[in-house]
Amino acid sequence: MKTIKVLPPRIFQLAILTVVVLHFLLPVHYLYSSPIRFLGLLPIIAGIYLNLHSDWLIKKYRTTVKPFEKPTQLIEKGPFSFSRNPMYLGMVLIILGGSLLSGSVLAFAVPIVFALIIHYKFVIIEEALLEKSFGPAYLKYKSRVHCWI
Repeated sequence: MKTIKVLPPRIFQLAILTVVVLHFLLPVHYLYSSPIRFLGLLPIIAGIYLNLHSDWLIKKYRTTVKPFEKPTQLIEKGPFSFSRNPMYLGMVLIILGGSLLSGSVLAFAVPIVFALIIHYKFVIIEEALLEKSFGPAYLKYKSRVHCWI
């Protein structure tokens, strides 16, 4: 029997869908009015930038973006200079932006749950793989750069 692995992009899509569903089907309580909601565009734009820039660097240095695959390069430039996981951070920012746009209380649980799932299902394993692959260089990088922000 083949094991189906749910990867971060699919979890991200489910999180976005959850924010939308919570907004329209369970609008328990709105925190603020419509004009303020548009501030949600700021983290969405920042998240898109982080993802695109990080993906460009990963392609430039010809290493893998896929979890659980052995990396060939340790990238310390661009967004990787302030976050060891800028793509995951970008996803959280996009989900948070969607939650801000919705204004619904329940939607704010989604980015938190997403970040916890990603951290415990992927980040911990990926960091162990990076440490195994790059040893002292990764440990030095890890001591300088925060996991998320």
